[in-house]
Amino acid sequence: MERWMLEGPETIPLDQVDKLVVKLVAGHVDVVATDGPPRVELHEIEGAPIAVTDADGVLSVGYEDLGGVFDFDSTTAKEALQGLGNALRDLLQNGWTSETQEWARRFSWFGNKRRAVVSIAIPPRCPVRLNVVYASAVVAGIDGETKVKSVSGEVTLDSLSGSVDAHTVSGDLEAQVLDGRLQFVTVSGDLTVVQATSDRIQGRTVSGDLTADLDLATDGSVELSSVSGDVTVRLAPTTGAKVDCVSTSGSMTSGFDGLAREHKPGKRALHGSIGDASGRIEVRTVSGAVHLLPRRVPAKEQA
Repeated sequence: MERWMLEGPETIPLDQVDKLVVKLVAGHVDVVATDGPPRVELHEIEGAPIAVTDADGVLSVGYEDLGGVFDFDSTTAKEALQGLGNALRDLLQNGWTSETQEWARRFSWFGNKRRAVVSIAIPPRCPVRLNVVYASAVVAGIDGETKVKSVSGEVTLDSLSGSVDAHTVSGDLEAQVLDGRLQFVTVSGDLTVVQATSDRIQGRTVSGDLTADLDLATDGSVELSSVSGDVTVRLAPTTGAKVDCVSTSGSMTSGFDGLAREHKPGKRALHGSIGDASGRIEVRTVSGAVHLLPRRVPAKEQA
């Protein structure tokens, strides 16, 4: 195993990376695919040093004292991240309260000022585990599986062909040119997906808006749910899918023919089929509006 402690701007060249794990608090991280040698570049740093370890192809970058803040499965992700996010906001607004003290006892790093800006270049098929608190992140060009856990950090995904599993508290997730499965869970962050070709997209939020502009694969599915956030799905006009959209009080809008509307106290819905009905689109909200729209075809393509 090789190990480096970075206290200032520095570049670490590497021989081989089979998996990447990142844990950062504040700042920014870029993870990009490269056909050349992998490397880690530290551009800016404040506070504690960044640890870089290479153990049998597993590259770890970040703070080693984060403890179990990211050690939870998807079933408890929302609760764990929300608790940490609330504690951080409480610290910034009110100082050391009983809630922040409780989190400080669990995690020794809590309350220590730190910030880093890091760039990481890895092979395209390398799986990525990205864990950030109050840090923004970009992941681009990766073919392997990408997992993201974030508290109040904006995450941008670009040109990914592997599956994506993202859990955030209040950070927004923007994704473009995706060719793989996407699962997204958030408390108040927005999800925006543009130019995606996928056989399965799942998104859940409490108050964040969900917007998906995609080409649904044959037999593919879209499952989106929200409490108060709006849900907008734009599809190719030739899309085939069974549609089941239900809201307690949110408005319903559809640009597709052949869908039946249901409007009665406590329930508003869109049901039916579009195209050959090979796929499935399911949307659930409480008060959030639902918009199911055909994507506009450019004039040149129509000609």
